[in-house]
Amino acid sequence: MSDYWLTFRIAEDAQSDDRRQDIYDLVQSLIKDNRDMWVEPTSFIAFKCPHGIDDIKNRIEAVIDSRTDVVLLAKIGYKAYRLIGRCEDKDVLRMFPDLE
Repeated sequence: MSDYWLTFRIAEDAQSDDRRQDIYDLVQSLIKDNRDMWVEPTSFIAFKCPHGIDDIKNRIEAVIDSRTDVVLLAKIGYKAYRLIGRCEDKDVLRMFPDLE
């Protein structure tokens, strides 16, 4: 079981509410217990699950529009980060040099 957080920006369009909900639903499907997910802040989810970071990344790619949306996924306690989708602000690459 590993701890993760993710933050995201979903581009506003006709399906943005659906994609936003799809991210929450996806994380919900990965966890074993509702107490293993914290969703109080906007566009930020912390969660505990048995899946690897690349498995989670692939699942996120399937529910967002990679041409317009962006997600940063991190494994807590490790230098393991995944940038998913379209990132326009390249400062994140300087801030997270181990980003894949």
